[in-house]
Amino acid sequence: MNLTGSRPTSIANLCALVAASVVAAEMHYIEYVRFGIFRPIDSFGLFVPVLVMFTRTRRD
Repeated sequence: MNLTGSRPTSIANLCALVAASVVAAEMHYIEYVRFGIFRPIDSFGLFVPVLVMFTRTRRD
């Protein structure tokens, strides 16, 4: 099985996007319940690796 093709890479990117979304939702919930703050800007750091993966895939 070739793991460097377009389809497996797209599936990996999609999984990374879903994982980043889940972690962002959990992080916001924990911050709001524990500290009483809600800063949506904090979640952008979680999506940087996903964006880099998508960019690398589109260039190759």
